[in-house]
Amino acid sequence: MATPEERATDLKNQGNKAFAAHDWPAAIGFYSQAIELNDQEPTFWSNRAQVSTAPPSSPRLRGIPWSRD
Repeated sequence: MATPEERATDLKNQGNKAFAAHDWPAAIGFYSQAIELNDQEPTFWSNRAQVSTAPPSSPRLRGIPWSRD
């Protein structure tokens, strides 16, 4: 069974694939799940923040929950 840190890294990698495919909501979801498992890893936070560099007119960015709440 994977440790929380290993699971978080797997989620980050899935987020990276979603980001590369321009699937912004999925990328944010994966990065957010990784953060929930390990909020001490700065890469997870910076990867999620990088999604905000997606084209602002992208309809896929509408309705995305940006906070942890």
